Amino acid sequence: MIEYIEKGIGLHDAIAAAGHWLRQIDGEWRSSDDTAVQAIIDAYDPLPGLRDELYAQVAAERIRRQEAGVPYVFPSGDTGRIQVRNAQDLANLNGIATRAMMAIQAGVTAPVFPFRDQEDRTHPMTPQQISELCVAASDRVTALYQAKWAHDDAIAAWNGSHPYDTAAFWPEI
Repeated sequence: MIEYIEKGIGLHDAIAAAGHWLRQIDGEWRSSDDTAVQAIIDAYDPLPGLRDELYAQVAAERIRRQEAGVPYVFPSGDTGRIQVRNAQDLANLNGIATRAMMAIQAGVTAPVFPFRDQEDRTHPMTPQQISELCVAASDRVTALYQAKWAHDDAIAAWNGSHPYDTAAFWPEI
């Protein structure tokens, strides 16, 4: 007689892959080979596949949040978003941050940097303001990666005894 423990469809796939079958007939679990099938049931661990799904969900959520941009209040008081979608956006921010630092060292205090936000609005900014904007963007991207890493660690330690909360750890928008 089979002592069935629900472990998901992957268990049934593993039983079939081993050349066996498992069916519930008249409320009782029956199999092609009770000893072999019971051994598969007892040894089957559904968590690796579930963890892989969770890792993928968390990675996708980090990308989604990063692609949404960094909320920012510009010196004019207007709100917008700083684009940090990809490596090119980050390289652009690094470039303007470098230029801003050079301008700060040269004593420039006028709003000589036109910054275009994600909403396609241009904001005239001083070198100091550009430097602060770039730090805010970098801090946001760093916080998103830190949240992903916290998820990665939590998923690795997750024992499956409770649903995993992929909404935890993320910074406020």
